[in-house]
Amino acid sequence: MNKDDLEYLISEFTKAIEEIKDGKKIDSEKKRAEADRKIFAKYLKYDRFDEEEYMYLICTLINSFCSTRMGADRVYATTMKFIKSAELIKNVLSKKEPLSDDSLNKIHEALCQKIQLTEPGSREFTPYSFATKFLAFHSEYSSVGGEGIALFPIYDSQVGTIITKYGLKKKQTLEKFINKWTFTKNEEVFDLLDYFKDIRTIDLRNYPQFYKLMRILSLSTGLNFTQLDRFLWKLGDKVQKT
Repeated sequence: MNKDDLEYLISEFTKAIEEIKDGKKIDSEKKRAEADRKIFAKYLKYDRFDEEEYMYLICTLINSFCSTRMGADRVYATTMKFIKSAELIKNVLSKKEPLSDDSLNKIHEALCQKIQLTEPGSREFTPYSFATKFLAFHSEYSSVGGEGIALFPIYDSQVGTIITKYGLKKKQTLEKFINKWTFTKNEEVFDLLDYFKDIRTIDLRNYPQFYKLMRILSLSTGLNFTQLDRFLWKLGDKVQKT
């Protein structure tokens, strides 16, 4: 089977789903992952998003655990940006149901835009991937999400590699993919597809579009966001090394 074909991606998804049915975990993580989880479980809070000390601590932990390599200045600048949206963060993390277009757009505008450091000659940077991790990890350990299941999808280069490589940014290819799964009887899948009817190519760095794409993949395959993220990361790592 050609590793560049959509059928190869489907076969890899099938293997992962069967492993989960057999009680196995999709584990793309290093041995230290359990220690990371214990620290998150201990320190993540859901009502302190306006506190500089708390936010800087958590942003530093995420930067370290996820090896984002942003640098201390960027981590601090991101902290200050997120603090300004404390109420928004608290609000979206309290929702059990899928996020509305309004909430998704607010996340994109408030947390995912470029930041300019104040130091002379500093370049702008975009904390987009970092914002998705911040929301995902908090929801994974909250009373709303919890149980190790994130309510927000994570964007990173590994995920982007797979979605781009196998054409899932294109509606026609995406439809071919989801029609392979029996899970795709969910009415919401087709409502989400309709969202993309006037979009030629899905923009992975547009948070509303990325969120809806990942929800389609989640509903189609039966993998939750956490399982989906680990699977795509693991496959992306494999693809990038070949």
